[in-house]
Amino acid sequence: MMPTKVHIFKKHGDTKQIIFHVVSKDAPTGVNLNGWANFVLRIDPNEFPTNGTSLVETISGVIVDLGSGKVGFSPSGNVPTGNYFYNARGTDAAGGIFTFAQGKFVVEGDI
Repeated sequence: MMPTKVHIFKKHGDTKQIIFHVVSKDAPTGVNLNGWANFVLRIDPNEFPTNGTSLVETISGVIVDLGSGKVGFSPSGNVPTGNYFYNARGTDAAGGIFTFAQGKFVVEGDI
């Protein structure tokens, strides 16, 4: 499975959960996440950071729907206005780490 490119646009201060639907060629309606763990979404100003020193936020994820492959991440709302990159990953039942989504993470100013 390759990571899906998904661009996320949020207003500064928004904390509404971001939900991803993990699918694959073998499970086009959703990967069963039984046994998966350690979901994390990392936000960084660098598309290809060399280390974790520039991370602006790391969000732990939770399974929203086990059977249909839905995972949710609740941002803090504290990421400063700006253009960032993110990736979302989890550890499958066999212990393999899998990045299932990546893309731009844009935080717009609010009124």
